[in-house]
Amino acid sequence: MAKATPRVLISSSPPLGPDDVIYHYTSIGGLLGILDANANPAKPPQLRLWASNLNFLNDSSEFTLAFDLAVLALETKKKIPRKIVEGIKSELEKKKNSPGEQQQFFTCSVTTRSDDLSQWRGYGGNNGYAIGFKKDELEKYLHDNSKPFELKKCLYVSHPERWDQFEEEDPGKTISKRTNKLVNDLIKKTNPKDWQKIIDRGIGHLTYIKERSFKDEDEFRIISTIQFPGDKLKFREGHSNLIPYVEIELDYSLLKRIIVGPSPNINLAEQAIRLLKDSRSFLSKIEINHSQIPFRNW
Repeated sequence: MAKATPRVLISSSPPLGPDDVIYHYTSIGGLLGILDANANPAKPPQLRLWASNLNFLNDSSEFTLAFDLAVLALETKKKIPRKIVEGIKSELEKKKNSPGEQQQFFTCSVTTRSDDLSQWRGYGGNNGYAIGFKKDELEKYLHDNSKPFELKKCLYVSHPERWDQFEEEDPGKTISKRTNKLVNDLIKKTNPKDWQKIIDRGIGHLTYIKERSFKDEDEFRIISTIQFPGDKLKFREGHSNLIPYVEIELDYSLLKRIIVGPSPNINLAEQAIRLLKDSRSFLSKIEINHSQIPFRNW
């Protein structure tokens, strides 16, 4: 009996309207840093998010999936000499397995979910906060102010075994087209040094693909569009290693609300946030809410 071919499934977040808000979940320390709550009075405060190096995030397949799709697309090019195909595949595998040699991309995660149990568990603990940004205004701000970042909705993909499996299920064919462009650019060249440059550039257009097991996050990504020099890099503590990141400077007008996460003293936590808001003029227009989820992590 023939073995059934598994279907490739892709899902994405529901469409957002112009008044929708997207949320960045963080800890109390992250909140204070993002809001610049304790800024030097002699300097203007600066709203900033941290965009982490994609190679150091919690999904180990974040980057490898894009490389795997490129290999599958390459295998469909039957008229290309096998020596060229194998050479490009070798270069893709080398880049895939050597994160330090890849072009470095930085991303900050936001989600459509405003009060979500899985987000509180993953990012908030018992002192979490969800910072709400006006989605359309954030997208426009990044574009109009020439910020080296763009906002992209994530697409969630299960690992395919064949390119035609993936292509049939790709909504809008956006990823298929970008992957095919990468492969077509590669096969026009024969020099491995050219392949390296094309891979670095092309993979960057596929950095919003995620493994399907993360689909419940309904994630958008603020993704870097340039390479940052070493003196712009900062480092924060991860679970088992340092995580490189860069700062995304934003305007306080993009803030819509702050949601106080589940806490053993949620009323006190909300009072403290309201006191912070009242004592900082640059936070005066944001809404304050608290979680309605009866989650205990203490």
